[in-house]
Amino acid sequence: SQLPNPPGCGASDGNLFTGLDQANRKHFDNFLLCFQCHDRRAFDPSEPGSDRTNTSWTNFFGDVAAPDAHWNGNLHMYHLQYTGAMCHECHYNVHSNVEAQNTQYGDGAGTRADINVAVCTGVTTGVTYPCLPPDSKDGISDGIVDTHLINFSPKVEGTIALKPQWAYDAVNQQFQCFLRCHNEIMNSCHYGRSNGGSQLWCAGGSLGG
Repeated sequence: SQLPNPPGCGASDGNLFTGLDQANRKHFDNFLLCFQCHDRRAFDPSEPGSDRTNTSWTNFFGDVAAPDAHWNGNLHMYHLQYTGAMCHECHYNVHSNVEAQNTQYGDGAGTRADINVAVCTGVTTGVTYPCLPPDSKDGISDGIVDTHLINFSPKVEGTIALKPQWAYDAVNQQFQCFLRCHNEIMNSCHYGRSNGGSQLWCAGGSLGG
């Protein structure tokens, strides 16, 4: 029999979805339109040739040695497989870098890690400040900060700001999302591979979940 789809970001149940049969591709078939261009192996662990450690397939990657090994590797696959996330929950304006109505980028004032260095590294405030990434973080110095196509669905709730916030941690040189999803606060979560693995375990939103 077919298993139900995972609950998705709006679900009130904060537990990770663990009932997905690896041989059952029903949930991943929801994204067939996406897979017309995106390699299904980067998202679907049941796809032949899938490898969650392959960094060439995704820029959404964790490498922390942690109690929950799921946070290691490809986090697109992790979210689709274990939280039941849908693509549009984080990419609501599909393929758009235009600021989404329900998303705050950095502090919302354009504070940037390569311009406001003292602020973004915590020298001014004593804490890591949610900034926008350096202009060149996407590999192109063009005066435009790349939002990595992040724009959250209206059902995703903000935590430290009214809107869910996508920001850059200039100390650890990693990205963060300040939001509540599948009833968990994700403020402690980092992603990116640049600091050698000092992220916190993020399943459940914090160490020990």
